[in-house]
Amino acid sequence: MIKSDTGIIDGRAGISDRAGLIDSAGLYTPNSFRYDPTLLNPYLYVNAPNASDGEMIAALDNLGTGPDPTQTTATLQPLMNLAGEFAHIDFDAVDDHFDWTPDAPITDGVLIVATKNGTYSGTIDLSTAAELSAMGFTTNHAIVDEDFVGAFVGPSTITAAQKAKVIAEFVKQGAVESFSGVTSFSGRFRSALIKSFDFVDSSNVTNFSTCWLQNNLTSFPLIDTSSGTTFNSTWYGNDFTSFPLIDTSSGTTFQTTWRACSALVDFPANFFDGWSPASVANACFDRTWSLTPSLSATSVENILVSIDASGVWPTSTAADGGTVIADAVIDIDYDGAGLTAATTTAITSLKTKSWGITINGVLQ
Repeated sequence: MIKSDTGIIDGRAGISDRAGLIDSAGLYTPNSFRYDPTLLNPYLYVNAPNASDGEMIAALDNLGTGPDPTQTTATLQPLMNLAGEFAHIDFDAVDDHFDWTPDAPITDGVLIVATKNGTYSGTIDLSTAAELSAMGFTTNHAIVDEDFVGAFVGPSTITAAQKAKVIAEFVKQGAVESFSGVTSFSGRFRSALIKSFDFVDSSNVTNFSTCWLQNNLTSFPLIDTSSGTTFNSTWYGNDFTSFPLIDTSSGTTFQTTWRACSALVDFPANFFDGWSPASVANACFDRTWSLTPSLSATSVENILVSIDASGVWPTSTAADGGTVIADAVIDIDYDGAGLTAATTTAITSLKTKSWGITINGVLQ
């Protein structure tokens, strides 16, 4: 829904007459072609409703095949915001949310969540009742108010091209496609029931703390994390078996980053080769790979050889001569197979740089 210059809300078209797309009779003009996401038979397709500025929203009209998301508790209802040309919904980043129960369990549903700060997509499993708030389906509503524009959940048969059309339609309703203006992803997609996550522009993000914590991710894209400094619990508790070679070279802390990724087997070689932080935080590698019983001996080698190759010391300057941090121990749990000679050599070298190493709870 979008506010027009005359103050009239066109919830059907979601178009402002400011853009010249609706004629005086309220009909579409030839240049106002819009994509209709309902053609994809979605389970859920919602956007901002017809409401007054500041009005509490008790329900969203689901244009898909499932029931409407609702909230019967007034103190949990988000507010309509008509500021600017495009309307959106304000959640309080405390506990506002809608309740939604799909008609039947959804497996690998295509998910799109559109906001005025960015839009993301991926796949999601919704087998029972769920809570919808600013960044999608989560019980962790105390994150951010993202100026919610709309959400879409559709069948797994939807193609990438169709997904792109739905995103483009949300953009016409006021959403921003890129997250390029965002510097913090802290908790942004936390506990969101996501199975896969599509590429987003994260090039300016510095804080990735708890970003994808406790999702159901089985894979992860090669997003740009090169500006990131904080990676505490970023991928904690996910389901992938391997992890991509992304750029975390500016990271100062990786505390519990991959903790409880119990299916993780393969961690890439050379991951930390280019690591060059300005400083290293206390407990930088505290429980980073703890509760990862599937991790292979080769992955342990890859991790330790790469940290050693970086030349980084656990100090306030990340170099020899700086103040050694508290808890300079690298914690790794793995499947218990014999450690390689290269691993043993890396452990010896790291200890000369003031690092400690525990493997399966044993200090080396």
